[in-house]
Amino acid sequence: MRLQFWPLCLLAFAAPFSCGQDAPPETRVRPASPELSSLRPADLEVILQCGSPERRIAAAKALGQKGRDARAAIPTIIQSLQDEETAVVDALWDALEQIGAPSSASLLRLRCSLKEQVVPVRRGAAGVLALMGQDAEEALPDLVEALGDRDCSVQLAARHALVSIGNAAVPGLLESLLEGTLGLARLLIEILAPIPDGAVALSSLGDTAIDYLLRLDAPPRSAGARPR
Repeated sequence: MRLQFWPLCLLAFAAPFSCGQDAPPETRVRPASPELSSLRPADLEVILQCGSPERRIAAAKALGQKGRDARAAIPTIIQSLQDEETAVVDALWDALEQIGAPSSASLLRLRCSLKEQVVPVRRGAAGVLALMGQDAEEALPDLVEALGDRDCSVQLAARHALVSIGNAAVPGLLESLLEGTLGLARLLIEILAPIPDGAVALSSLGDTAIDYLLRLDAPPRSAGARPR
């Protein structure tokens, strides 16, 4: 049992049903069983964390079929992306696409997920924040930090999320650019350019200032390197 899932798995034994063999018949469902659709999203979350691979796949499909009614389950779905079963992960990604943008109440947990050790969790959090658009503005500092992630897929997802936030992201992005945050000047400029207010801000800076920022962003030459 994964540590981050302990609280919800513990609830499985106190809730009306459990993950064990003593669960009522309505919870012992097969992947193709239509009875899953009658379960609450919270119950399906428990199955995602405690069930067999077949049950986890079925729970992910049932959550996806609930669409926006399952938005509160998005943080749990993202955490479950570290599942060792490829078929389960595929079903989870499908569910995220079907559910769409989460509610603002999930924002804090999504921000925390950006800092998880597992790459699929970080990538999934950034991808879902992109669906939120301007509503993900509070996550801007976390997304800027994610631009320096060691995994390129997380970097790309964070970049997409920042562009999706749009004009609301410009003040924070511009501040990060001028402060030299993480040495990501070139990437921040590329993110600002397609955003209307970002393009205006870059124009106001002027080419000289931008060139200076890019030079600061460049890695230093080694001691033995000759200037060209």
